Amino acid sequence: MKFFVLPLLSAIAGTWLLVAAAAFGADQSVLVDVALGERGTMTGQVVDTQGLGVAEQAVALVQDGQEIARATTDDRGYFFFENVPGGVYQLAAGDRAVVLRAWAAGTAPPVAQPGVLVVSGQDVYRGQKAVRSVRNFLAHPVTVVGVVATGIAVPVALHHSRRKSPASP
Repeated sequence: MKFFVLPLLSAIAGTWLLVAAAAFGADQSVLVDVALGERGTMTGQVVDTQGLGVAEQAVALVQDGQEIARATTDDRGYFFFENVPGGVYQLAAGDRAVVLRAWAAGTAPPVAQPGVLVVSGQDVYRGQKAVRSVRNFLAHPVTVVGVVATGIAVPVALHHSRRKSPASP
C-alpha cells in the first residue's frame, strides 16, 4: 500500500483537508503542517483511490521513533487522536508514513490544514520527463519568438556597436 499528497475538499463542513503521505521515493519526505484542535485533537480519514473510506486500518503517530498514539479507522475510514502536543511526527498507516508538523490550537500558520486525509493505493507520479518538458518549452510560441528576436537583435546590435562616429560634426 502506498500513499501520496494531494489537497482535497472535505465534504464535512466544507473545510480543506490534506492527503498526508508521499510516493516521492523511499528516501524523500514531505512535511505537512496540521493545525491541532482544542485539547490537542488531530482528526483524519484513510481512503482508497476511489475515495471510499478504509475501515479497520491501523494508524500510528510516531515521534523520535516512539509511538505516541495509535488509532483504528471506523467503518468510514475516520480516525482521531487526542492530547497530541505540538511537534514533528510521522503518521503511519499501512506500510507508509508521512512527516507532520502539528501546531497547537491558535498557533498554526495559515497554510496548516485542519485534518489529515490519507489516500492509500497505487503510486501517483506528477510531472513529466525532463526531455519532454524541454521539448515542450522549446516548442512554445513565446520561446520561438524570443529565440528569433534574439537572433535578429544581437547581430544588429553588434554591427551598430562597431561603427565609429565622427569626433566632431
